[in-house]
Amino acid sequence: MVTILLLCALSAALPAQARGVACAEPHGEVTEYAFHSQLAGQRMRYALYTPPCFAAPERADWRYPILYLLHGSDATGTDYWLKLGLAEALDAGIRDGTLPPMLVVLPFGGELANLNYFGARSFANVLLKELLPIVEPTFRANGQRATRAVGGISRGGFWAFHLAFLYPGVFSAVGGHSAFFSLSHAPAANPLVLAQHAPGLDTLSSGSITGAMTTPRRTSRCSAGA
Repeated sequence: MVTILLLCALSAALPAQARGVACAEPHGEVTEYAFHSQLAGQRMRYALYTPPCFAAPERADWRYPILYLLHGSDATGTDYWLKLGLAEALDAGIRDGTLPPMLVVLPFGGELANLNYFGARSFANVLLKELLPIVEPTFRANGQRATRAVGGISRGGFWAFHLAFLYPGVFSAVGGHSAFFSLSHAPAANPLVLAQHAPGLDTLSSGSITGAMTTPRRTSRCSAGA
């Protein structure tokens, strides 16, 4: 549900050139890439979904909204979300017009994503300061806050909200599936704590509470016709 809301939040970002323009390709493409992280001191991998007709010459000047989806702690590669049918859902939504053609980045954080480390070498810093500047100009992302969202599942949900609350000027929408928010876990960097002072939030409502586990969520609404 949260991923649907994130995609919906980007639905208004349909490139102006795309309105009324048909694409004969039924599927987007998923490709894995790698880069050397100076911050982490290691090779980092990510998969990227590009929409149908992305490589068409007539679309070379298009700029796309972008979503970063972060995996859970048990991930073994970049295919975590792909196993859940992400590419098929994107293809279907773009095909029927409920979603805009968009880019989706699936970073693999490995051990780094599971460390409670929030200094220069943190997973968040690698994403924000190294991956984002590589991906967005290379693959023609729009590059604006209004067309950039972040989400994640479990441990990835922790990082998604951590990033969004620390850098609200970067991401316009955030969401998490079963995001790990235990207050005993990294209290200084915990999204539940960061949310209390995060600027630029619209509204924040509490979801179900079970023991120390609390799931806050941004309230969202799709625009008519989205």
